[in-house]
This record gives sequence, C-alpha cells and structure tokens, in this order.
Amino acid sequence: MRLKFYLIIFFLFFILNLIYSNTVFIESIIIEDKKLIGNFYGNIIENRIYIPIVTLPNIFFNAKIELSGSEKMLKIHFNNNSVSIKLEEHWNNKNDVIVPIKAISQMLGMNVTWEKNKKTLVFKKEKNKPINSDFNFDDIVNIVKKYSTHYQIDYRLILAVIKKESSFRQNCVSPAGAIGIMQLMPKTAEYLNVNPYILEDNIKGGVKYLREMIDKYTKEIKNNIFNNFLLVERDILTLSLAAYNAGPGNVRKYQGIPPFPETQNYVTKVYEYYNSYKNN
Repeated sequence: MRLKFYLIIFFLFFILNLIYSNTVFIESIIIEDKKLIGNFYGNIIENRIYIPIVTLPNIFFNAKIELSGSEKMLKIHFNNNSVSIKLEEHWNNKNDVIVPIKAISQMLGMNVTWEKNKKTLVFKKEKNKPINSDFNFDDIVNIVKKYSTHYQIDYRLILAVIKKESSFRQNCVSPAGAIGIMQLMPKTAEYLNVNPYILEDNIKGGVKYLREMIDKYTKEIKNNIFNNFLLVERDILTLSLAAYNAGPGNVRKYQGIPPFPETQNYVTKVYEYYNSYKNN
C-alpha cells in the first residue's frame, strides 16, 4: 500500500515537472534587432505565449489593441495595417491573452524563435510573406462568385462559411494556425496548391475543398456509409460543413456531426448566415 502511495507521488511529481520545465519568463523581446526590455512577464508553455494585454502594444510596435469578447477576436493595428487573431473562449480574460507562437509568426509575417538560454523571443521578417490588410467587401464577393461558378456552389453558402470562419478578415489567424478568410490550415493549403496569404488563392482553396467535401459525402451517402442521412442537399451540406470545421475523419468516426460544441455551433451558424443571405 505504501509502495503504491509513493509511486503515485512520484508520477504526479514527474507530470508537474514535465509541465513546468517548459515554463519560463520572457526577459526580453527582439524585433528586427530592436531589443525591448521591460514588464514582459508572459511565459511560454508548449509554444504558447501568455502575455498581459497591457504589454501587447509594446511588443507589437506600440500597436492599437482591440479585444472583442463577442467575436472572440483580438485585433492588432500597426503600420497602417491590421491583423486579427481568433481566440478560443478559455484563452482570454480581463487581464491577459494567450497567443500561439505560430499565430504571431503568421500574423506579423515574421519568424519567431525562442532563445531559451537568453530567455528571449526573437522576431525576424520572413521574405515573400506580405502582411495583408482587410479587403473591400465587394472585392471579396466578386472573387467568391467567380469560384462559386467554377465549383458549382451557391455563392451565398460560401459567404456564410466566410462569415463564420473569419468575419471576412483575410488576415485572421486561428490559435491552431489556420490562415486567412477561409481559415485554411497550411497543410490543407499545400494540398490544394494555393497560397493562403493571398486573398484569391485563399478563397479558391476554401471553395475547392468545400466542393471536394460535397462530392465526397454525395458518394458516401449514396453508398449507405451514413445510415442516418439521405441523399438530399441539406444532409450532404450538413456533413460537408461539419467536415470543413472538424475534419472528415471525425465526421466518419461519429457518423455525422461530431459531438463537439464548436462544430455543432459552426454548422448551425453557417446555415443561419446562409438563410440570411438568401433572404436579402
């Protein structure tokens, strides 16, 4: 019994040590050879930077910071540009925000490295990776209509997906690293042979992927892989939207919309926006 107790204590100590061994305080931040030293008492845990909101303007070029609780978005304005970060609900509160290193790299168009021995974050510009500003809504609609015709998807459905994914922000970056107006993951963008940092490419890739999902579930419903779904447009779109959000693997695993609140809300909101666009 005593041996079991000691083994549990040892196991707990091992887990805590594993967690906190990667937890360090940021002593300085270097942005393009400019060294910032001050109250940057965020820390790094599993490649995420925990930074108090009040210090963000100092880190991001004295930028203007906007935190929208309703949209769960952090918007940073700097150098006549603006970028947006999608935040998970548990990643922000009144005092601080948690930002993945990957998201900072993508939204600033910079490589971010952590020099552990110096406890220093180093930001360096990446070549050929422009920081895109938000685009005119009419420009977005025109591009959407172009690819909706090519891939034979109602353009209003694509607009609904975009509304839910990024609120029409091309420079939106998710905590998981999804990029742009249709929130393409880097590997997905590579598979689709598009550059997610370019507005038209991002839309083209997102619409192409949605078309692939529609074709996939049309075939699979027809082959009775999903017993609770009929070969009708609504059921095909439901599975396609769920796959766009949670991945086709999860849709297959759960034989429909996965039981994830995020995905269930995603499908509901896309339909809500879709109906709104159709009625206007």
